[in-house]
Amino acid sequence: MSTSPRALGLLALLLGCAAGGENLPLLDDDAGARKVDDVEWEGTDASALPPADLGPAIPAVDVPAVDAGRMTTDDSGITPPRDAGDVVVAMDVPAAGGGFCAPCATNDQCATGGLCVRSPAGEMLCGVPCGAGNACAADRRCVGVQTNAGVFAQCVPLSGTCRSVTPIDAGVAIDRGTPSSDLGPPTDIPGGSLSAGERVVTVGTRRVLLYIPTRWRGGGAGLVALHGNGDTASNFLRTSGLMAVADSEAVALALPMAIPGSAPMGVDWDAYTRPASSNSDLRLVQDTRTLLVSGGVDARRVFLAGQSQGGYLAFYAGMTFSTLFGAVNVSAAGDPMPGLGLAGMAARRIPVDLLTGSGDFAIANIRSTRDDLRTRGFDVRYTELPGVGHCCPLSTRTNTAPAMWQWLSARPLP
Repeated sequence: MSTSPRALGLLALLLGCAAGGENLPLLDDDAGARKVDDVEWEGTDASALPPADLGPAIPAVDVPAVDAGRMTTDDSGITPPRDAGDVVVAMDVPAAGGGFCAPCATNDQCATGGLCVRSPAGEMLCGVPCGAGNACAADRRCVGVQTNAGVFAQCVPLSGTCRSVTPIDAGVAIDRGTPSSDLGPPTDIPGGSLSAGERVVTVGTRRVLLYIPTRWRGGGAGLVALHGNGDTASNFLRTSGLMAVADSEAVALALPMAIPGSAPMGVDWDAYTRPASSNSDLRLVQDTRTLLVSGGVDARRVFLAGQSQGGYLAFYAGMTFSTLFGAVNVSAAGDPMPGLGLAGMAARRIPVDLLTGSGDFAIANIRSTRDDLRTRGFDVRYTELPGVGHCCPLSTRTNTAPAMWQWLSARPLP
């Protein structure tokens, strides 16, 4: 059985949240997706932070707890000491390896997207990513496997053991081509200069929420902002603190609107599909920038930001369109495909502002993203908020939007 193209790469089931609200369910039953089964399957790099809506927490495997410590904002370019010891990123998975039910000891011995898991019978074996709607083959079931980087849906044997299953060879290798900074001509961009007010415009078949403050003038700066999984553009505008920043700093805001559940694994934004030319959400980000520039925003002063699942897409888009955006903010997220080397494919070392809470379940991935970017020579600001979880480091409650904007806006395109 070969791996579906939609399952290639690291299809992360990352919990999103609406800023200012409660944590949302991992999967939405009303969207027709099956919930992952609640069974005692355990990742080789399990985390101490339990997910929501997956039943009892899977026992942690020798991972130090996160120490909230003090807020750390480091612009020095020198990697600060880790707050919680040597945290291991669970999802550094190469493009090839053992397929379904192959014996393993670590994730890197499994095929792309597959995790090395411990079954209830004590076997160490390779799973494979669940399909659309958390579907698996008839002899398998979809379970939630908890790791340092979050919760990932994996197909495992229905019987709970691989003893009667013949291991399947590795799937197709992931596409490692260089991301394009140009996806072709923009899609039906509305013309004309931007006018003050809040309204929704249509870009091709997609929609974008525009918020243009009364103080904005042609030639001013602009920001493309991506909301989190389960959130909305309108709610994100009001609860992130971005509306107040737009008013005080005269920034034109454009917030693309996700199609709920349309991305791989039922999330709202596709931060995984490659090549970039096949990713409709990347196209929307590019088209939204074109919308701002065609409306009078200074092309050198367009910036990008995203939170949670929107943050993962912001990272992917920032590396893909590094010559189109001055700088990018990534909140409550990191590299969506660790080990693939997205940062190494960027045509320009785009400045990156990483904002996270110390209690975020993806903290290991975020810290690893910071370290990788700095090793590659990127300009990185890293802010870790003590006592804040996944929801929400960019919010009116934390009041982080003003500092985020000041850092981004000081880094226009050359």
